[in-house]
Amino acid sequence: MKTPWLVRRMLVGSTDQLVARGELTLDFSAADEAVSTCAAKFVGIVTGLPCEDFEHRFQEMNFSGKIRALRSLIQICSDAYHVESGRMLNLLEALSGTADHRNDIIHGWVEWDPKRGRPVFKNKNKPYRSAATNEIRKLCERLSAWLDDFRDEVIRFLGRVQNKTRTPQNAAE
Repeated sequence: MKTPWLVRRMLVGSTDQLVARGELTLDFSAADEAVSTCAAKFVGIVTGLPCEDFEHRFQEMNFSGKIRALRSLIQICSDAYHVESGRMLNLLEALSGTADHRNDIIHGWVEWDPKRGRPVFKNKNKPYRSAATNEIRKLCERLSAWLDDFRDEVIRFLGRVQNKTRTPQNAAE
């Protein structure tokens, strides 16, 4: 019987493919960090406490917990300051799908898909994901674009919240 790592090495294991998986891991870490930092900032807005007190707590949470917490915090801020949050929530939803795809690649195993005639990632009972290097790189590109969009939308959202909290008296200051 062959050991699983030998089978994986035979099916997928080119240097380019392994580098792409490493890049995916690093890119996803950046997205995870962005979610933690943003969640801590939103806790600061909601509670009035320094966000640094919360950042470490969010960093220790699993990713789906961070997404749920940030989604709730965005909704609280949206309701409290009457600021539209649809774009922020859509970006979080997109990231959740990307996280699921990333998990299949990083935590799945490689099988040969006879229908496609190529290796694919399989994770539990989920659909196959392409094991092609270019597909992993496309996922990295989506993560990079997501980070840019998310940063821009957080800045816009926080600007709208700040504008709602200004009064004529403190706006002049």
